[in-house]
Amino acid sequence: MTDPTWISLLPPVLAIFLAIWSKQVYMSLAGGLWLAWTILAGWNPIQGLGDTIQGTVAVFGNDGDTKAILFTLVIGAMIATVEASGGVRGFVNYLESNKWVDSAKKSQLLAWATGVVIFIESNITVLVAGSVARPLCDRYKVSREKLAYIIDSTSAPICILIPMNAWGAYNLGILESLGVENPLTVFLQSILFNFYAIAAVLLVLVVIMFGLDIGPMKKAEERTRGGEVLWPDATPMIDEDVLSPEPNDHIKPRAINMIAPIAAMVLFMPVGLFVTGNGVFTDGSGSTSVLWSVLFGLAVSWALLLSQGAFKIDGLVKVALRGAGGLVPLALILFLALAQILDSEEDAVEAMARILKIRGEVLPVTFDNSQLCAELEDGTVVVGEGNIDIPQHRSSSPIRRAYLQPPAHANPKAIAAISNCDYIVLAPGNLYTSTVPNLLVDGIAEAVKDAKAPLIYVLNLMTVSGETQGYTASRHVQTIAE
Repeated sequence: MTDPTWISLLPPVLAIFLAIWSKQVYMSLAGGLWLAWTILAGWNPIQGLGDTIQGTVAVFGNDGDTKAILFTLVIGAMIATVEASGGVRGFVNYLESNKWVDSAKKSQLLAWATGVVIFIESNITVLVAGSVARPLCDRYKVSREKLAYIIDSTSAPICILIPMNAWGAYNLGILESLGVENPLTVFLQSILFNFYAIAAVLLVLVVIMFGLDIGPMKKAEERTRGGEVLWPDATPMIDEDVLSPEPNDHIKPRAINMIAPIAAMVLFMPVGLFVTGNGVFTDGSGSTSVLWSVLFGLAVSWALLLSQGAFKIDGLVKVALRGAGGLVPLALILFLALAQILDSEEDAVEAMARILKIRGEVLPVTFDNSQLCAELEDGTVVVGEGNIDIPQHRSSSPIRRAYLQPPAHANPKAIAAISNCDYIVLAPGNLYTSTVPNLLVDGIAEAVKDAKAPLIYVLNLMTVSGETQGYTASRHVQTIAE
C-alpha cells in the first residue's frame, strides 16, 4: 500500500469484471465496495466487510444522497400513475392519429426530443423518456438497446448544458465557490465550449436520421425486427408489469394525463431553485428542487385523476406504491453507487493518511466551506486563494488584511492538538494564502496564543509579488501577530 495510484483502480476493476462475468449488477457493486474498504482496512477482509456495511448505512446520513434515492422512488410512483391514468396511451394515440409518429425513425426522434425537453435531472430524464417512447419503439420495432442509447446520450449531455436544473445548480455553486463574480453569465458563455455534450446530442440525431447501426447495435436491431424484443437470457432491470400495467378500459386515455404532470415537474424545477436559494438561483439546492419537482408532478397527476373521477385516493396510493416498488432495483443500484468509500472529508483525510502511512496525524483546521478574501489598501476586495496567490493586482495597492467569508469554525481535534503539542511550527508558505488563513479560522489563533508550547515561524526565502513585496522578516511576524 505504498502506491495509492494503481491500488485505487482495483475496486472498480473488480466491479466491472464481476458484472461482465456474472451479469449481476448488485453483487458486482457490492464486491467493489468490499474490496475498497478492505484496502483501507490494511487488507483485512473481515474489517473491510464490517466497514462496507457501515459505509452503506452512512449513505442515509448524507442529505443529498437520501434525496436522490427518494426521488428515484417517487418518479417510479409518478410513472406508474401516469401509465395507469391512460396518459401514455392517450399521448401515443394522439401522435399516431395526427401521423406525427408513424415509423421507426419518428419514434426514435420522439425519444430524442423527450430527452432534450425533460432536463431537470439525468436519471429522471432516462426514466420518463423511456416510459414515453418505449411503446412506440416497440410497435415500430426499434430495439431496446437503440432506445437506451438515444435516451442516455441525450439525458446527461442536455442536463449539463442547462443552468436551471440539479446539474446546473451544482456547477453554478462550484463557480461561485471559486470566486467567480457572475457565475450564471460565465456558465451561459461556456455552453458553446462544452464540445462533448453538444457532440453527443448531435451524434444521436445523426445516427437516427441516417440509420447508423454497427456491431452489437446492428445485431440488436435485426433481432427486434425479427420479432424478439429482448435477447433470450436478458433480464430487464425494471419490472415493466408494474410501471406499464395492462390498459384499464374504464379509464379514457387522455394525453393531458401525461403532459400536465411532466410539464409541471419540469416547470417547477426553477421555482424550487429560487425558493431553496432564498431568491438566488445559484444558491438553490439541486437535490431538494428535484425532489420537490417530482412530488409536484405526482400531485398534479393525482389532482387530475381525482377531478376526472378515474381513481379514488386509495387506488392512487396503491398504484404509487407499486410504481415505487418497481424502481426498487434501480434505487438499490443508486444506493450502492452512493455508498461512498469516504462519507466525509474527515474520513477522506484519515484514509489517505493510512494509505500513505503517515507517521503523524493530519488534522484540517476546519471542515467549513469558506472563501479566503483579501482587502487591498485602495478598498478593492479580491476573492479566492487563486486570485490572491496569482494576483491581477501586482501593480495595484498592497494587501491591507485577509479574512474568511463566511467565517469558519475550528475543528475541535485541531484545537486539542494545539493545546497538547510540544512545539507549534508555522512552516514556509505564502503569508496571506498559506500561513494566515489557518489563523483566521475562529478559535485557532486563540488556541495558539493560549498554548504553552513554543511557537516557531519559518519564513520564506523570498517575498511574493502581489502579497509581500517589500516585506521584512519583522513585517511577516507583525502580520501574523495582528
